[in-house]
Amino acid sequence: MTDSQVRTSQAVKTFRTLSGLGDAVFAAPIVAHFAKSQPVTVATNYPDVFHFIENANTIPMDAAPSDAVRLRYMPRPGHNYYEDYCKAAGVPMLPFELPWKEEAPKLSEIFKTYRKVCLIKEPSTAHMHRNRNDFSITPDHRVIQRWMLDNRDRFYFIAIEHETNTIKNRLVGIDYKFSSQHPVGSYLSLISRVDHIATQIGHLAPLAQAFRKPLTLFKPEQENRSGFMKYVTPEMILVPKEYAPAPVEVI
Repeated sequence: MTDSQVRTSQAVKTFRTLSGLGDAVFAAPIVAHFAKSQPVTVATNYPDVFHFIENANTIPMDAAPSDAVRLRYMPRPGHNYYEDYCKAAGVPMLPFELPWKEEAPKLSEIFKTYRKVCLIKEPSTAHMHRNRNDFSITPDHRVIQRWMLDNRDRFYFIAIEHETNTIKNRLVGIDYKFSSQHPVGSYLSLISRVDHIATQIGHLAPLAQAFRKPLTLFKPEQENRSGFMKYVTPEMILVPKEYAPAPVEVI
């Protein structure tokens, strides 16, 4: 191999993600794929997502060079977010998982409960690491409450408590609430240790699939939707099961 070929083979591949935590999660398997053969730089708001990917470095999202490959999706009917990301990177659909090496006991062991631990997203609360919630994609809280009651004997329910949470439509029966002040890395470690995730459309859906956790996804109330989110469906954000084999139910 010539010196020129060596330099080419080791050329740094640079990607730019979109701004959200879920956007970084969709990008992680693609970054891991390229990092197996060459150095990779990721311009992102969430460097912790890529912490355990060897040969990958991160820079602030707004520092992305002009020639960075932009990983993005098309929020239109007939599109799938992860499929759009793979197409933008020029690769076929890849197995969807988030490299994570932290070893820790399951939360059921910590809480000394015989039930499996389910992280549930309350419909009236802000997203973790954000001070707001997109209420246009909020599910009917009564649907979530019924699901919780039906699964009371099955799950020990935990949720993230945010200082901007409202009193309206709070769920009854949550066993433990974690502070939203955890760093992103600690939040990801928490998710890696639960047994089940129940959420609305948002970053917890791809995180559940990336960590191979069973997922319950609650659909939005159609009459409340606005902007481009009115076109977003579960089929658009869920990774096809052949690439993320953990079970998914949509309610």
